[in-house]
Amino acid sequence: MESRSGDLQGFYTVAGSYCGALPRSMADEFGFEMVEFKGRKSIELKAGISRYRARRLAQLPHQCEALSTGPDFNPETNFDAFWGYFDQNYAFFDERNIDWSSVYRRHRPAITENTTPQQLWQILGTVIGQLGDGHATLVNDIRTREQTARGGQVRELLPLLYEYSGKSIDFNRYPGVFLGFREDVFRQLPAKLKPGSHWRLANGMIQGGYVNERTAYLAINEMSGFSDGQSSDEVSAINALMNQVMDRVRGSDSLIVDVRLNPGGDDKVSMAIAERFADKQRLAFTKQARLRHGFTAPQEITVQPGATQGYRRPVCLLAGELTASAAEIFVLAMRVLPQVTVVGEPTKGILSDTHVFVMPNQWMLTGSNERYTAADGNRYEAVGVPPDIVSKRYDKQRLIDSHFDSMADCTAYLSAGR
Repeated sequence: MESRSGDLQGFYTVAGSYCGALPRSMADEFGFEMVEFKGRKSIELKAGISRYRARRLAQLPHQCEALSTGPDFNPETNFDAFWGYFDQNYAFFDERNIDWSSVYRRHRPAITENTTPQQLWQILGTVIGQLGDGHATLVNDIRTREQTARGGQVRELLPLLYEYSGKSIDFNRYPGVFLGFREDVFRQLPAKLKPGSHWRLANGMIQGGYVNERTAYLAINEMSGFSDGQSSDEVSAINALMNQVMDRVRGSDSLIVDVRLNPGGDDKVSMAIAERFADKQRLAFTKQARLRHGFTAPQEITVQPGATQGYRRPVCLLAGELTASAAEIFVLAMRVLPQVTVVGEPTKGILSDTHVFVMPNQWMLTGSNERYTAADGNRYEAVGVPPDIVSKRYDKQRLIDSHFDSMADCTAYLSAGR
């Protein structure tokens, strides 16, 4: 970012030896704003629940001496920018067992000025897949997002999901496979609950009912999409919805909260929901962003009671392999609360916010740039947040029905009085 006389003047993207100018409007889209800091104007990035303040430089980086003001389609320039972006910003090469220098040595010789866009896409998409990170994506048009290459990890449930959908494992198909399975699961939900108790809010993104006379059930299936506006509107919308939820579960002695089919969204929403269960202010986790040769100072994120009605009785939180991103942040916040027990399997292990880079040819990259440290001192990127009680119930022969078997484990646990 470039500031003159207290106003944002320029927005630049830098990776490796490349420096390009982006439209000023994209600074707002990415969350940059001018703030006062120690009597001077500074630039701050609003990244979900965190804030990052820019360090003032005397001049633009040396790469920007040869500033590119328009798209550059040279394949070599674009490969080098791709590799440089991850080299300088990606936080989890060690956790994902990636030798990034060897990636360069293996693929760079194949890139020449005659490499076609299709060939470049194939090579970069292959590298993205090898990262095994659901937050690492390559998008061929920053505006239309017409085509996306993405990565991911294959664990126990994923092969069953693809087999259920009749498709071979391909992470570029994952959104459709996941949503199809989730739709089939929740089509069966009313029959698994106490007759007549099922309810839906926000087009089914929040559903619930009672499993018996004493125990209520709450499925939270997204951490965004509750409004058409900005993040603050999302928080307002989820707070209004959670007021309705609290009314519906008020008569229960215990509650099952299910985020096994929640792919994530907005960390602010996750924390707003977790506040409903907090008894006092507690450290949930810290987070840091990677800089070129290290990380920013840790930012402490706490969960504390909100000003509105909450739930303090025993909670069984169901989480698993498909619990991802902001839903994992919800699990981190909930697991520090004394009345909450996490049941299921480790989560997906993609906790970091997505960091965005626009390539010279206007393709867009996202990568994992932040590391989260849980209140217990551990980091769960790539391995997932573990449960307190393991419940592995998925059965290939009865995949949909077996999804509900862990509810019985929660019910038995809650009935035993924890």
